[in-house]
Formats: sequence, C-alpha cells, structure tokens
Amino acid sequence: MVGKFSDELKDALLETLQVEFTVVDENDIIVGWNKPKTRVFKRNEEVLGKEVRECHPENVRDKVHALIEGMKSGKIEKVGYWSGFGTEKKKIWVEYRVLRNKDGKYLGCVETNLELEEAEKKQVETP
Repeated sequence: MVGKFSDELKDALLETLQVEFTVVDENDIIVGWNKPKTRVFKRNEEVLGKEVRECHPENVRDKVHALIEGMKSGKIEKVGYWSGFGTEKKKIWVEYRVLRNKDGKYLGCVETNLELEEAEKKQVETP
C-alpha cells in the first residue's frame, strides 16, 4: 500500500468496500473477514480459527485442498469463477488470490465475492 492509514481508517475502508472477503493464513486457518452491510455468503464466527477445508462441504474439500496446495507451491496465483447463489441464483464472482510478502513468502490467501446485480443497482453516472 502507498501512504499511511490509521487503524480506524483501514477498518472503515475494509467495511465499506463492496467486495466481501475472507482471509486464510499460511497454516490454512480462517483468520477473519470483512462485514459489508450486505453479505453474499454469511459467515458464522464459529469458523474463526478453523482449518479452511473443515468449513466447506465434503464434496468440495478435495478441490479446496488442491487449490490451497497449488497456491502454496506457486502453481496458482489466482483463480475465479461465476457462481449462482441462493434461491434467486444471484450472479456472484468468486475469486481466490495468493497473499505473499514483498520477498514472495506465502502468507495465505483471500477469497473475494462480488455480487454483480447489487453493483449494477448502485451504478453512478459520471458527472
């Protein structure tokens, strides 16, 4: 990041972004997420501190494991896909990105979700 942000300003920024995110550390542990006003995927605080695979249905755990291992090995830097979610089948862009320090050390990953219908509703015309 460029510039200096107070913790209060960082918190406000992360909660204001339209994209929601969940962070997994280098040990595959869920360490936190932001709380935008409208959240696509509800998160239960009981998953904090749990291994990320445990928080997914059994039928996708192998995919989660392969994704995490691919990120750790450097074979995968990011992957994204469209998801239909909920009874309304909202159009959601889901993306996973590697988090690395400036020396390239693996720090974990971030899952981001963006609900596009909501974004279209909030579209602002250029003045």
